[in-house]
This record gives sequence, C-alpha cells and structure tokens, in this order.
Amino acid sequence: MPGHAAERASGRDVRIVIADDDALRRNKLRAALRDGGLSVVGQATNASQVVYLATRCRPDVILMDSALPPSGGVAAMRELAGAAPGAQVVLLANSGEDEAGLLALAEGAAGYLPRGIDHMSLARAVGSVLAGEAAISRAMALRVVERLRELSRTHARMRPVRSQLTPREWEVLDLMATG
Repeated sequence: MPGHAAERASGRDVRIVIADDDALRRNKLRAALRDGGLSVVGQATNASQVVYLATRCRPDVILMDSALPPSGGVAAMRELAGAAPGAQVVLLANSGEDEAGLLALAEGAAGYLPRGIDHMSLARAVGSVLAGEAAISRAMALRVVERLRELSRTHARMRPVRSQLTPREWEVLDLMATG
C-alpha cells in the first residue's frame, strides 16, 4: 500500500493532521487512516487551530474540510503556506464543488477529494500525495482537462496563480500577442 511504502521510505511515521468542524467526520477520517496503517498527530475544528497544529506538529499531510470555518479551506490553505510550507494539503468536499476544487488546486492543494471517499482509497490517496502525485477524483481530473481545453479555445494562456497584472491586463497582452 502506498501509505506504508511512504512510511518505510522516509524511515519515520507519516504525520497527518485532520481539520474538520464535524467531530463525527474527524473520527471517521481518523479510523480510515488507522485502517490504512497511518496515524493522526492532531485534529482541528477551525482554521486557526489547524495553523497552530501545523506549526507545532509539522505534519506531512493535512486533510482539511473545504468548508472549514471561518472562511473555508482555500483561505486556510493560504495561512498554512507560511506556517507549514512542507505540508501537503488535501481538501475534502461535497460533490459538485468543482469550481472550488479547481481554485484549491490552483492555490497549491495536493488533492481535492469527495468527502465520501472509502477508507482504502483515502489511505492510497495520502500515499500518492507523499509520493508527489495529485490526489483527485476522476471527475475532478475531467474538470481540469475541460478547463485546459476551454483555456486553449479562448486563447487564454496559463497564468501564474499570483500575478501583479489584472485579468483585463492579461487579456490585453493576449490580444496584442495575437495581433
């Protein structure tokens, strides 16, 4: 199993933090990870707690609810970038949140998975993330491909996630480049 291989390859246990405001979901996630041979070093119920745990526990992976209070998982990811730069963040979301998933991936998430993911798939996804792969569902992979196709049809170019130029300024540059 990827999770076990990642643990053996690093010579230490994989450190995972779970961030979700729902206690029942946190318990299910912890049990799923335990069934996959992985351990949880901390649990948070909001963004400030996950940032605190990230600095204190130095996790390898943070499994986080996409709707984490107070302002959502993507906003929490931005805070985590400075607090735990080496941690891989995987957001868990309800189905149908494709736009939020695309934004999360663009902001640096290592994965975006449905909340109802089964135990073994969750453990494999964590192992994949630790191996440097993205952890996304097939449906999200299709959305990413569709978005790339859409960008090529509209002549929009790939942009840096953070840019000093506005979208309109990028559009003007594209128009200038195409004559």
